[in-house]
Amino acid sequence: MKRIDGVVEVRGSQSIEDKEEGIMSFVEGRSRVLISKPSICGFGLNLQHCACVVYVGRTFSYESYYQSVRRCWRFGQKNPVDVHLIVAEGEKHVGNVIDRKAGDHAKMKEAMREAMKRSIRGGRDRKVEYDPRVNGRYPIWLR
Repeated sequence: MKRIDGVVEVRGSQSIEDKEEGIMSFVEGRSRVLISKPSICGFGLNLQHCACVVYVGRTFSYESYYQSVRRCWRFGQKNPVDVHLIVAEGEKHVGNVIDRKAGDHAKMKEAMREAMKRSIRGGRDRKVEYDPRVNGRYPIWLR
């Protein structure tokens, strides 16, 4: 494969050391483009200096896609994150599954948000009165 200046590729067949070097080259700014895939770079990385992500093809894993986008779109990101999906027409069914999973995820987050609101509101009704005029007793070991 022809080498392109400023581009680093991280593949599964590389040694752990080579993968780490390639990823660090991108993280530290020595390379301006990282070519890899979510299964290699999707978890445990902070890439908030990156604001443009291109996916070529998709898998059925919504979690992998979601996590890999969130490597860039997180606290500390100073720019909008542009995500580009390049898919073949034959992959439309994969997109439909991912879209359904994304919808399910959004519904789950909304249900959790509503449950938290109910819990917080309910907690206000369960207050225990505090009366600082009630005398307490010291434990024996403090006397």
